[in-house]
Amino acid sequence: FEEFILSQVIPNMNPFPGKNSVLVMDNARIHHNAEWVSIIEELGGRVLFLPPYFPDFNPIELAFSTIKAWLNRNNDFTNACEDPTYSLLLACAQITPEMAHGYFNKSIYC
Repeated sequence: FEEFILSQVIPNMNPFPGKNSVLVMDNARIHHNAEWVSIIEELGGRVLFLPPYFPDFNPIELAFSTIKAWLNRNNDFTNACEDPTYSLLLACAQITPEMAHGYFNKSIYC
């Protein structure tokens, strides 16, 4: 993760308020790194941390909710399916590009 942040994220960041100028992370311990924050701020970027346990600001949590709802609605199929990976892939396929766009619009990423 650290290598990814240092080699892929930070080099592609821009000064605020430009595009790619804000890095939003959840409160996982691995995300709290004073060195990264310092480097990003020196470049003029900003780092924001989501409030603890606040899924409304995280698009992936909205997607997980859709996936879990599909699995629950199709419980008979899911239980009868011999390959749980197939059931999960079908559930994921229910998320359309429009839905994914909506998840980001509801979050603080836009």
